[in-house]
Amino acid sequence: MITKIRYSKNPGKTIDYILNPKKGAHVVIARGVSSLTDRSILTRDFKCSLRPSLKVKAVHIPMSFHVNDTATLESHAEEIIGDWIRHMEKHGYCFDQFIIGCHHDKDDKNPHFHFLANVVLDDGTRANLANIGKAAKEASI
Repeated sequence: MITKIRYSKNPGKTIDYILNPKKGAHVVIARGVSSLTDRSILTRDFKCSLRPSLKVKAVHIPMSFHVNDTATLESHAEEIIGDWIRHMEKHGYCFDQFIIGCHHDKDDKNPHFHFLANVVLDDGTRANLANIGKAAKEASI
């Protein structure tokens, strides 16, 4: 698995990309959201009303796998992604609200997922993002 850290100033646009119906996208795992399919509800859920002054509203982590992993991912995606989340949480990267979407692009492309998390926690504090790239890389190994 290869991860890359991106930050989102507009979670609604990122949600539209992650759950693009043209890509056969769907939510694999979610926490703290009231819908798994309605993009407008998800966008509303990701509003940072507790900290509106924050420029970065969400962290977006694409997770790419080798094309040879496709069969394994079809049967064990939730388990693999769940292990990745537990590793991140063990290292202090806890998010109260996130979605993980799966894309089904062209058959010859690498299978990939998209992790999108709200950087504002339920208590109004900002989630820890320091060295998140290093932790995501370690979790993917």
